[in-house]
Amino acid sequence: MEPQVDRIEVDMTEATPPPKNRPTRLDPDQHAGEYAPEPALLEILANLGGAASWRTATAGQRARVIAAAGQLRSAGLDPRSIGLVSEAR
Repeated sequence: MEPQVDRIEVDMTEATPPPKNRPTRLDPDQHAGEYAPEPALLEILANLGGAASWRTATAGQRARVIAAAGQLRSAGLDPRSIGLVSEAR
């Protein structure tokens, strides 16, 4: 003998929320806020720019480093994905 189960009928037309109007492609730049390069990336680029470190870099060198970091990002080259900067484990 099978146990008897009461069936409950639910009208899903009212219970289902309306579909969300989502964009076809999400833009991560729109939600990320202002870009802040990784500190290790700033050190590497400052060294490449001729400064001993980010702290000792001149204002001109820092401006070039920030511009280079922005160009890497806009080119889609995330420093972590290309192995330039490693994440802390």
